[in-house]
Amino acid sequence: MVGVPTLIYLLLGVPKQLIQEYLELYYERRVTFFESMPRSNDEIIFIGASHVEGANWSELFQNPKIINRGISGDRTSGILKRLDEIIEGKPAKIFIQVGYNDLNAGVSKDEILKNYEEILKKIKDQRPQTQIYVQSVLPVLYKLNGSKVKNEVIIELNSHLEKLTKQYQVTFIDLFEPLKSSQKSQELDEKYTNDGLHLKANGYLQWKVSIEKFVNS
Repeated sequence: MVGVPTLIYLLLGVPKQLIQEYLELYYERRVTFFESMPRSNDEIIFIGASHVEGANWSELFQNPKIINRGISGDRTSGILKRLDEIIEGKPAKIFIQVGYNDLNAGVSKDEILKNYEEILKKIKDQRPQTQIYVQSVLPVLYKLNGSKVKNEVIIELNSHLEKLTKQYQVTFIDLFEPLKSSQKSQELDEKYTNDGLHLKANGYLQWKVSIEKFVNS
């Protein structure tokens, strides 16, 4: 996903190589920050890319136990690589929401599912008491975003993710349906976004409705 600083660089005509270097440095800064933070065994961790990073989840739920471990631009492979830091503190719950960036980068559905499977397996093997929640990939709105990733592809991936969660006996949460514009349309509702991809406050409030019972249970 393209964050605000990256978009500004693109508009200014900054070479893509420099933008990539910026993203890599930003990613490293986030990871080193996470690694330096204290951990406890009752944390509720949100992990993913810019959709996750974009919300202050602890404020949204008025719960200081909620920890945001989102990094803009992250993929399933990135989550897998930094998973040790996530599970080191024996979190009570982990909410995962990632996958769009994989699709946007041309990563195959099979590779995405393989990474997801390794993520789930590692958490369950090393932290069997941790409750895991896999949240679906969100829809996009083409007229504002021009995404090359079609909603039909996102729906297909979500279907496979749901099957995978059943295999590993973890909870799947559908965010696609409550955020799309209508029963007939498969696109992100325009009232929830100003760029066709990322969410405004009301989008996060709808997200909260979808997961509140799992966070608070």
